[in-house]
Amino acid sequence: GSPTYETSEFNTRPVIRFSGAENMTVSDLIGMQGGDEPFTVFAVANTSQTGSGIAVVSFGDSADAYIAKKHWQMRFESSSRLKNSFRDASTIAASVENSVLSETSKHSVITMSYNGAGVLDTSNQLIYENGDLKKANTNDSSTGDAEIAVTPKLSVGSMTNDTALWEGDIAEVIVYTRFLSSQERQDVEAYLAQKWLDEAYSSRNCTALQAIEGTSGAVRIDKDGYNGPSAPQDCKVESVLDNTAATASLEVAHDSSIAIDLSSSGNFSFTTWFKADTIPPPTNVWLAQKTSASTSTGEGEFALAYTPTGSISWGLQSIGSGWDWCRTLDEGFYITDKYWHHVALVKDGTSMKMYVDGVMIEECTYTKTPSITNNEPLFIGGKHNDTEFFPGYMDEVSVWTKALTSSEVLDMQTTAINSSATGLGALYNFTSGSIAQDSTANGNTATRNANHTRVNALRE
Repeated sequence: GSPTYETSEFNTRPVIRFSGAENMTVSDLIGMQGGDEPFTVFAVANTSQTGSGIAVVSFGDSADAYIAKKHWQMRFESSSRLKNSFRDASTIAASVENSVLSETSKHSVITMSYNGAGVLDTSNQLIYENGDLKKANTNDSSTGDAEIAVTPKLSVGSMTNDTALWEGDIAEVIVYTRFLSSQERQDVEAYLAQKWLDEAYSSRNCTALQAIEGTSGAVRIDKDGYNGPSAPQDCKVESVLDNTAATASLEVAHDSSIAIDLSSSGNFSFTTWFKADTIPPPTNVWLAQKTSASTSTGEGEFALAYTPTGSISWGLQSIGSGWDWCRTLDEGFYITDKYWHHVALVKDGTSMKMYVDGVMIEECTYTKTPSITNNEPLFIGGKHNDTEFFPGYMDEVSVWTKALTSSEVLDMQTTAINSSATGLGALYNFTSGSIAQDSTANGNTATRNANHTRVNALRE
C-alpha cells in the first residue's frame, strides 16, 4: 500500500501518514557522490511512537541483506531515543550509533549531520531536536566507515531494505549533500519550525534578531520558528569584553599554570567566544598570540588569527624552523557574519585540532621541536607589538595545560566553564571585578589598556 495524505495536522498543514506497512522511496539520490561524504538531513515528524527500531529516513545500498551493506538511518528506538546510525558493509558489527533521549512527545524538527571526518569519533556526528544540540552517548563500534554508494537509494518511512517501517506522521524531509554551517542549520530549522510546529521551538540563536549590540535590556525571540504560537523568550544578556575600538590587547604575564607547552609531547588548549564587529577584517587580526621578544632560534611561538577571508588559522613555530599552520580550508566554516562563534584549539602531542562551534573542522600535524621555552606574555585580542587588534567582542577566554576532549569542547557550547576545572590555568569571563580578572584561583589577571571596556551583550 501507500501512505496517506492527511490535511490540517501539523500547525494546520498537511502531512504524510504512515501506518507501519508502507514507505516512500527514490531509487537514486542524485547529488550524493559516495565515499565518506558529509551531509545534513532535516525531518519534521511526530515523535510520539509506540514502536522502536523504526526509521524516519535512510539512504544507502538497498539489498535485502542490508546489515552487510553500507547505509545511514535516522531512527527512533525505545523510549523515543533518537539515533544517528551508520552501518558499514565490511562487517555486521561495524556500526556507529549516536543515541539521545528525545525531550518531546509530539512534533519535532530533527536534524542529523555528519562532517565527513570519520564516524568512529562521535563528535563528527551531530543530532539536534528543535534546535537543541543532543550529545552522543553511545558508539557501538570500534571499526567501520561511512562510505555511502554514489546516488544511493533514499527511503522515507523505512530503512533502505523496506523494513523498520515508520508508524506516524512525517511532514517534510530535506537532504543536503554537505555539512551545513551552524548559521545555515539554524536558518533551515527556523523555517521548518515556523512552517510546521505547534510546540515551542528551542533555538540558541538569540543574536539572530538582536536589535542593538550592547543593550542592557532583554531582547526577545519566538522560540518556535521566530513567529510561532508560543510566547516569546528573553535572550541571555552577559558581560563581555568590548574590543571594537581595535586599539589594544590584554596582556597576561607568563606563569607555569598557563604554560603553553610546544614540545612534541606537550599538551595545551585555548578557547574563546568571539563576535566580529568588522566583516571582513581589513588584514589578519589576532585573537591570541604568545611570541618571542628576543627572536631566539629554537624558541616556540603560538598564534591564533582571523583573516580577511573569514578563515580561522592557528599556528605553532620554533623560531628558525618556520610555522605549522592549521587553517579552516572548508568555506562552509568561514566566519563572515556578526554572530557569536566559539573556537577551541587543542594541541595533543603532535596533533593540532581546531573546533568551531563545537565541531572539529581541522586536524593538522605539528612537526616542530622548540629547544627554548617561551616565557613571554600571552596577548589576547591583538599582537605583542600593539598592532593588528581583533575588532569585536570576546568572552569566556580560557587557557588549559591539557588537551581538551571533543566532549569537553562540545559542553562549552551550552555550559559555562567551571573555574576550578582540572587543567584550567586561566579563565576570563568579564562578569565581575577587574575587567581582566582571572576567574580561577591561579591569579593570572591580565593588564589592559583603557580602551578595553566591559559591556552587556547578547550571547547565545
